[in-house]
Amino acid sequence: MRVWLLQISEPLPIDGPQVRLLRTAVLAEHLLAKGHEVLWWSGAFDHINKRHRVRRSMKIPLWDKGHVYLLASCGYRKNVSLWRVVDHCQVARAFAKSAPREMAPDIIVASLPSQDFCAAGAEYAAKRGIPFIVDVRDQWPDVWLDVFPSVFRPVVRVLLGAMFQETARACRTARGIVGANPALLQWGLKYARRARGPWDRVFLLGYRVPRYSEELLQKSRTFWDGRGIRQQPEWLTICFFGTPGPARPLEPVIAAARQLEAEGAPVRWILCGEGMAWANPRREAEGLSTVVFPGWLDEVQLQTLMERADIGLAPYQRSENVWGAMPNKIGQYLSAGLPVLSTLVGGLDELLAQYGCGWTYEPMNVNQLVGLVREIIRQREQLAKMKERAKKLFADYFDAEKIYPAYVNYIEEVVQQYKVKRQAA
Repeated sequence: MRVWLLQISEPLPIDGPQVRLLRTAVLAEHLLAKGHEVLWWSGAFDHINKRHRVRRSMKIPLWDKGHVYLLASCGYRKNVSLWRVVDHCQVARAFAKSAPREMAPDIIVASLPSQDFCAAGAEYAAKRGIPFIVDVRDQWPDVWLDVFPSVFRPVVRVLLGAMFQETARACRTARGIVGANPALLQWGLKYARRARGPWDRVFLLGYRVPRYSEELLQKSRTFWDGRGIRQQPEWLTICFFGTPGPARPLEPVIAAARQLEAEGAPVRWILCGEGMAWANPRREAEGLSTVVFPGWLDEVQLQTLMERADIGLAPYQRSENVWGAMPNKIGQYLSAGLPVLSTLVGGLDELLAQYGCGWTYEPMNVNQLVGLVREIIRQREQLAKMKERAKKLFADYFDAEKIYPAYVNYIEEVVQQYKVKRQAA
């Protein structure tokens, strides 16, 4: 079976030895392990590091029987910007130009976002009678509406009308819609204007637990020792991985940290990441000794930090577009046995309550967050049991080694059903 994967924003194996591979890469590896051919259509521009991998479109080998096709584009500096729109449009056009030169696949699985790339894949598939799957990762372009005050959103929706039409066209063309969580599946079906069918599924954003040599782990542990982050049972350690901003506001977290530090509470906050988005959180935290900004960390350093942490933090702002979200970081935290302190509702809150391994609070409610942390400190002896339950939740819902074999089976079933249907016709 020949499979095309369309995804332009994820890290590639060529990006470095310590890069953490995400959904498309893990799916590709599982497809290849079963003997299928994979062509991953990606961007020549590295979305994570904001750099050009190459300056022209080219196809290069990736794994045995696998290739990646890097599609050239202009690049952009900010995720929410006009240049990103232009960049993604260029990628879609480059795909439309290059795809007919390649041997046609048996199936196309296209990630959303981006909607223009998805629409280009849908058009290619429809013309050639190839089954097409949309893998919905984000409510795109709906998320753009969150950037603007509500009074301007109707106008923005009109101005971005072509983007909404492309999303609808991709979802209506799709033989099946896959959601990274149940809410995203329902969102995709809304754009498709149909009820859920037999080929519409949910495959969560599974996390694959990395394996590192003892030498690398020890080097990373020494890194944390040198920064004073040791395993100290007297301290409650809360960690955060990601990029702050309107969707992930850290200001309430820092305000809570300031209040707790003033009370002498034994809690420290390790907020990990680098870039311009960190300027404001760093300013807000000036003078606080319990808030640590270690900057950019590789995957080994994140892994060993979780060994020393007690809780993983997921401080997302709430909006219609993040209802039901279960981001990558949730599985990462749970895999290390970290209970999760989260603002997310519509699914994750229910799982955390069901398994007894987390807490949910209002995103901007500093007093509620302070109260929760005080209660956690008072009942510190419960954390050991919560950590075991966190691992159980990971094993049941977020383990990539269970999710992606099932995803591969699903792709195989779609192709087989499509062949049977064509033969019958």
